[in-house]
Amino acid sequence: MILIYYLISFVYSEEAICGDGERDLFYEECDNVAFCSNCKCEYGYSYDKEKNACNPQCDIDGCLTGCDASQSCSKCNVSEGYYEDCHGCRNGFFQQGFMKCIKVTDELKATVRSCKNVIEATDLTYIRKLDFISGTSKTLHLKKSEAVLSVENCFDRLESKTPYSYGFWFEINAKEEGFISIETTRHYSSYVIDYYILQGKDIGEDTRIIILNNCRDDLEPNTSEDCEFENDDIDWYILDSHAITHVVPGIPKYVFISMAFSDIFTKDPVVLFTFQKNSCGSFYEEILWNDIINGSSTKILKRSNMFPSTNKCINTPQYGSWFLIRGIEQSISISTCNTENGVNAGFNVIEVDSGSINSTLSCSEDNPTAKCVVTGSKSCENGDTYHSKAIISLKPGKNYFIFLTTNNLQQVQLRMDVKAVCPMGCGENGICSTASGGCVCLNGYIKKGEICTLCGNKVVDEEEDCDISQQKDDIKCDIDTCMCHYGYIPMLINGTTKCSLETCGNGIVDDGEECDGGIGCDHCICEEGYNPYYTPRKSCLSVMCGNKIVNDGEECDGGDGCYECECQAGWYKTGDTSCRSLEIGLFLKIETSSGVCLYILLWLSLLLIIMFRYKKLTLEIQEEWRAQTDLPFLESTIIPFNKTNSQYIDIRTNTSYFEFDNPSISFKDIDNRMEVDEPVQTTVELKNNYKEVLYFTFHCGEYPKYDIMFSPVIGTVRPGDSIIITVNLIVKCTTILKERVPVTLRYGKLKSILKEIEKNNPEVLQINSSQNSDISDDPRNKSDTTSSHSTDKGHGITKNNSVISNESGQSKSKKNKEDRLKGIHKFHVYLNLQVESALSTKLDYEEINLFHPPIGSGTFGIVYRAEWRMVDVAVKVLKTDLVDLNDLLPNFMQEAEMMERIRCQYVVNFIGSVVSSDTLCLVTEFCPLGSLRKYMKTNAMSEFLKVRFCQDIARGMEYLHENDIVHRDLKTDNILVYSNNPHDAVTIKVTDFGTSRSFIESSGNIALQNIGTPMYMAPEIFQSEQMTLKSDVFSFAICMLEIWLGKEPYDPMKFPDSESILKYVCSGKRLHISDSCLIKTIIEQCWAQKPNERPTFKEAGNLLLPIVVNLTHINTKKSSTKTGGSSHSTEQDIDSKKISSFSLINSSEISSEYVSNKKGRDVSINENEIKK
Repeated sequence: MILIYYLISFVYSEEAICGDGERDLFYEECDNVAFCSNCKCEYGYSYDKEKNACNPQCDIDGCLTGCDASQSCSKCNVSEGYYEDCHGCRNGFFQQGFMKCIKVTDELKATVRSCKNVIEATDLTYIRKLDFISGTSKTLHLKKSEAVLSVENCFDRLESKTPYSYGFWFEINAKEEGFISIETTRHYSSYVIDYYILQGKDIGEDTRIIILNNCRDDLEPNTSEDCEFENDDIDWYILDSHAITHVVPGIPKYVFISMAFSDIFTKDPVVLFTFQKNSCGSFYEEILWNDIINGSSTKILKRSNMFPSTNKCINTPQYGSWFLIRGIEQSISISTCNTENGVNAGFNVIEVDSGSINSTLSCSEDNPTAKCVVTGSKSCENGDTYHSKAIISLKPGKNYFIFLTTNNLQQVQLRMDVKAVCPMGCGENGICSTASGGCVCLNGYIKKGEICTLCGNKVVDEEEDCDISQQKDDIKCDIDTCMCHYGYIPMLINGTTKCSLETCGNGIVDDGEECDGGIGCDHCICEEGYNPYYTPRKSCLSVMCGNKIVNDGEECDGGDGCYECECQAGWYKTGDTSCRSLEIGLFLKIETSSGVCLYILLWLSLLLIIMFRYKKLTLEIQEEWRAQTDLPFLESTIIPFNKTNSQYIDIRTNTSYFEFDNPSISFKDIDNRMEVDEPVQTTVELKNNYKEVLYFTFHCGEYPKYDIMFSPVIGTVRPGDSIIITVNLIVKCTTILKERVPVTLRYGKLKSILKEIEKNNPEVLQINSSQNSDISDDPRNKSDTTSSHSTDKGHGITKNNSVISNESGQSKSKKNKEDRLKGIHKFHVYLNLQVESALSTKLDYEEINLFHPPIGSGTFGIVYRAEWRMVDVAVKVLKTDLVDLNDLLPNFMQEAEMMERIRCQYVVNFIGSVVSSDTLCLVTEFCPLGSLRKYMKTNAMSEFLKVRFCQDIARGMEYLHENDIVHRDLKTDNILVYSNNPHDAVTIKVTDFGTSRSFIESSGNIALQNIGTPMYMAPEIFQSEQMTLKSDVFSFAICMLEIWLGKEPYDPMKFPDSESILKYVCSGKRLHISDSCLIKTIIEQCWAQKPNERPTFKEAGNLLLPIVVNLTHINTKKSSTKTGGSSHSTEQDIDSKKISSFSLINSSEISSEYVSNKKGRDVSINENEIKK
């Protein structure tokens, strides 16, 4: 028993992986077999354990070959009454139930009764003649045994030669004109309909209602004039029927109620009749403003809700359905242009006063306050004469009823799109146009979004500070408002007005200004081709500085003693890239004259002796300082550390010569971590305890991770005095610093001090002797990238912060000790620097652990899986062989800042960037499922998952385009799979959308044709080198086709190379797409030859939405069918509980949209929320 318990526990604990080809008995019905989606057999299929297959359901009794698809057989037994192709029953048979053929015998024919016979019969107990007046409703409880076999051939549902069906006949008469609603089983409010749609389970009896204008007294088939209307199923999941008919006094209507497929009744049926005086106030669906404002509201007119009606716009009854919009101060666009071709779809809009909406409200001639606002005009694009659209300006205090109508009563769906247009009356500067579907701006105004504005008309108008369309380089001008950014005002300088700081033009570089009035300076901002100086000046520094060539106006470029292309103080120009230092000398001119006396000669001799001694001492000093590259300096001067001939002193030990107030550089004012790129300051106190002057040098540094500066850098401290050194530190990336900063100290009479130390404190020299080295630590000879285990590497700063308890070894001999002391000319100490920075997007390369081999490679970089601070990330290392790193760096940093601002769930999350002397990296979130191209090669995809992939790509690209970002290289390699569950909120993330732009703008040698992949490239890129937002839409079309096919769409046998693909596309040709492709129309729109004919990504997303929702409900229904069970709750039960157990239902509002599904049925879907 214990063994069994552990075995069961182990099996349950194993994680089921859908798609791995191994069926998990507890969690999966199937796995990676035909007709299996999300590890469940598709709707109409059941799992066969022995064959490990999803077999189609087959309820066709006469099928000989077995069904090749759900309820689809290719060959039937003709002897049992079936056609050989299984498409119906042969002559002499009639259908009774789904694909069940019953032989028509003489005895059976004798039981067939006509409409007149049933209405006048005395052997039937149920009421067959019904009279109605306004407000009357009747509920009839019938007996299934009283259903009679009758002739009914309306609308070609039954075999024309044997149109027999069991059912009930009724004659209905009205005392006044009105409308009668006929329902089977029960009344379904829109609230309850939406509830059952969410459940995804069939409910009700599969009944059928037929309305006729004539009641025959013979058994001849009905004519088309006899048949008025027929309806089957209220919705996909609601099998009961509903129909509405228009009645007038003295003209009866006849109703025949039967089961679908002429089946027999298995339960006693219930029929509800309700009479209403008016149609629009009784039978309508409200269009909610929440749906309209969120983009648009799409309504699908279903057959079950169609009935003949008149209104203020039309006097002749037409079939259609009513919708209500409550009036506010807003214009709306109503369009049926997206209805399938060949189906007439028009509409009328009736305006009535707001108030209670009930059966007394009329939209016809009998209501004097009703007003015909508009009848949809045939103004759709491309010469469409079947559909209509119009723009209507609504008013507060009014209600608007829309009658969506058609003259086609077949199994079709009418689509009506309602969206808000022309907000605020086009900014009161335009006209709301039906033809354009929005605002048409007045002369001098331009359209931004849906508003007409003067901003952007290339003229600085009244109440505008600037206009970026007129002055394109006015970077401080807001493109949307034409107002200067906060703190800036329009200022005329040198005949040009731009947004500038108020202090601009005063000849002084104030806070916030890059320059003021000098060369390359335009409105206190450096022009293109110039950069600001590190310490801002009136003029700007040419971008030519740094190219290792001495251009006009430059003293040097990049060499020794050269900073910002100028020789530093103490250096002079040589005409080369480097500068040369000045040798300090003392030249004494002695003026002599004739008759100099011996006294003067004596003094001259003495002066010569003094001069000789002075010269010798000066040379010694110069030699020491030259070894240290001693320069007259600015505060930013960096003097490399060299510990040649230097004695290390541990400042944590007590010395009687000098002391520091703290052995570490500490920043007491920082509460937490240091902010990246934010300078911080502290002080260090150095005290001279010796009787000689102390000379000091603090070694500044500019390193990959941080910059550290001291003020003063070099100086002297008199005996007994102290000096405060200011320390400025800037951390350049998110890192943890454990460094040792070197300081060089020297006394004038160092040898005498060494002797004194040797005599009085010999342990000082012994303890620290191992820190002395003859190896230079000049950073110019080292790599910028430091090792976490190196000592004194690169910049003279050590990673090891531990206390060296014993750095010395005993001198083997007194002679060796004396030789060593003779070579010492200075001391050096280390100040500890331990700092942790705050989190930022600038990362420390040493904290990133790359895993090999790479997971991807492209034109501009190699992608690795990596780990950063125990988090899995993806690192793209950019290739620097295409573009010089220094040229690429500015654009790279700009793109990194742009990616930092991107926050979209459909775009890969940006974590940070890495910049070093030879490497540029982008760090993003890691998606373990990899690229979409790689995923498609190894995984099967359902149609639902394919469409969801396309939808999320469109959403991600829509966000990028809303932020004016062109991807430039959209392909399945640059799309990451986030989830393979189509029901998840996010399945796809777009990536790699900024790299190509950096390379293009950084190099003049990379053409647009060389950016991107030819298979996905829009024709205008290759033909005219024009890349726009619509170029990405073309690439999206190729991606969609590739996703649908699961492979590359271009056959390599027909298209052996990129050139063949480009010629094919540029000639206007496109690949063939099968009619079975659900997204065929969208692909064809997206790859239109002309860019302006392609939809935006928002429009493409809207086109994909109904397909996704339709597939969602199909999958939901499939899932619920397989789990079994159906809801039998009554409407009263539902109403009393308020459906409290379903969080998706909001009891105060209802909203639903409808799309078409297979088998001629209707699917009702909720996009956002269900509202009552």
